[in-house]
Formats: sequence, structure tokens, C-alpha cells
Amino acid sequence: MSGQRTYQKLVFTHHAWDRLRDRSVSLDLIWRTISDPSQQIALGENKTKYIRNVNDRPIHVVASWLPHEQRWLVISVWVKGESDKVPLMWQILTLPFKLLSWMGKQLWRLVTH
Repeated sequence: MSGQRTYQKLVFTHHAWDRLRDRSVSLDLIWRTISDPSQQIALGENKTKYIRNVNDRPIHVVASWLPHEQRWLVISVWVKGESDKVPLMWQILTLPFKLLSWMGKQLWRLVTH
């Protein structure tokens, strides 16, 4: 499992690490969700979904217990009902098109009124 991030008794897949950053979920919140969930759902193949509501944010974590390592492998993280943040690079790349669209709408308003 080289290249994975760790926190307390958690180890994160690359996917989970990227998702927690995209979704603004702290490492401590993930730890609290797994260690004291409000709901657990067995997914099979030694995977479990842990759910915990914190400040009206339903945190979902899919994890698997690694008995030989005595820690959790965090597979995915999300907040139900929230969209991922748009990456800065994508915002920069799409900015000219958004500006052109806005200018076109303004011009259309001037022409049609």
C-alpha cells in the first residue's frame, strides 16, 4: 500500500485522499465517523459504510478493517447532498468562456431592449 496517507489508525487509498480534500472533510471527522457512527451498512467483501451527521452534514465513509495491520483502509468519503468543489485549474480554464457568455447576454439585452 505504498503512497497512501495515514491518520491515527486509518490508511487512505489515493481515491479516498483526493475525495476528502475535494469534499472538505477533515481527517478527524473521518476518524470520528468510523469510530462512532450513527449508522453502519455492511457492503460485503469486508467493506462497511459508516454514516455520521455533523452540523447537518451527512458524512459517508466506506472502509475496510485490515486485521493484520490493525487499522482501517478508507476507500471513499463523501457528504451526501453536497457537490465537489470545482478544481481551480478548471475554473481558470473555463473563465474566458464564462466571460464571453456573460458579455453575449449583456449585448443581447442591449440589442433587444
